[in-house]
Amino acid sequence: MAPPSTWTRDPDPMRARIFDVTPSTSESEYRRVLEAIQATLSPSTHRVQSIKRIENLALWKSYAAKRQTMILRGTSEKRDTSQYERPMLFHGATSDSIPKICQQGFNRSYSGKNATLFGKGVYFAADAKYSSHRTYSVPDSNSVQRMFV
Repeated sequence: MAPPSTWTRDPDPMRARIFDVTPSTSESEYRRVLEAIQATLSPSTHRVQSIKRIENLALWKSYAAKRQTMILRGTSEKRDTSQYERPMLFHGATSDSIPKICQQGFNRSYSGKNATLFGKGVYFAADAKYSSHRTYSVPDSNSVQRMFV
């Protein structure tokens, strides 16, 4: 259950760290995220100002354990588990919610601030265009919108 290969060699187990992802620091990671965003958001209408990687070892371990449990259960039930994980999903966020999500993860108890069509929960979209809507990715005072990928 090692963290992704793009992470720093010694992630801090006690707190989240945020790193800039640029063509010079990690070209393949930068390109993969940018292409996923631009697949549904045109560069002529939406400019990506920055891409950042969050490294939170505690949340990664929790995710990896739950993922492994789901795959083992699916395999024991003779299900195709190849579609159990989406490589890129999008979640629009406000500037004030970013630090909380980075440190604590997505928390259903905070849900409902921007939209709850299907009830309380944390929602993710399969395309960036949906999450970039101003209802979900509320612009700050400089008109900057934020999104988790």
